[in-house]
Amino acid sequence: MKIRKIISYLLAIIFVILISATILLSMVNAVVFSKSNLKKQLDKVDYYTQINTIIKEASNNYIMQSGFDESIMDNVVEKEKINEDINNVIDSIYNNEELTISTEQIKTKLNKNIEEYIQKNNYKVDNKTQKDIEKFEDKIEDIYANNITYSKSTIKKVAKYFKMAKRMTRVALVAVSILAIIFAIIIYKVNKPTFGISLISTGIICIFIKFYSAINVAVNNILVLNKAFSNFAISLINQVIQYVFVSGIVLTVIGILLTILFEKKNTSNEE
Repeated sequence: MKIRKIISYLLAIIFVILISATILLSMVNAVVFSKSNLKKQLDKVDYYTQINTIIKEASNNYIMQSGFDESIMDNVVEKEKINEDINNVIDSIYNNEELTISTEQIKTKLNKNIEEYIQKNNYKVDNKTQKDIEKFEDKIEDIYANNITYSKSTIKKVAKYFKMAKRMTRVALVAVSILAIIFAIIIYKVNKPTFGISLISTGIICIFIKFYSAINVAVNNILVLNKAFSNFAISLINQVIQYVFVSGIVLTVIGILLTILFEKKNTSNEE
């Protein structure tokens, strides 16, 4: 009898690990590897507007050094262009495609604004000044491209490993789910109440993750690349934690109900 209990406890521990892994892999697959969800999170944190602000601030800092004023950036970087290019970055990562970000439109508008600014202020442009203007335009292009893509080579590597990670996550999810079902059947046959307790244990672990203050503090203080990307990363992680929390509540409730049901049946059988 003791051996039977020990076996059931060991099976329960493994089952808890398998259910926890299934939940986590499911959430990662639904949150991180879903392109539609990712774009929703970008909208939720107003990522496009934040990037627009970062580009403007970086450009304005450089404009002050150049001697121009902020008016030369009027209508140069439009939100629609930012939206389109960021979506191209996402498509490139998810589809493992070559990323192409065109800055020609930005350079054309900027050049036009500079020419109007020069004419309005009656500035003389010699060869040296013209070269300085071209360097300035190249710098603004770089500021835009770097804040949209961060790094084309990095995006290319991310796209490659992203596809691999997605495939491995799905394979792992299938394997873990099958094992969880097998262990669930074994536990059900060996000791039914243990099945319910296993679900309760898993649910408590999931709920604990949500309320563990140290994890919440760490998540909300993430700083990667820039504030916009950090807010986006935080949003994704918190979404996973929230889904895990909801799963924990559901599992705890189901576990309690099943434990009560199985214990009643055992009591009835003993009588």
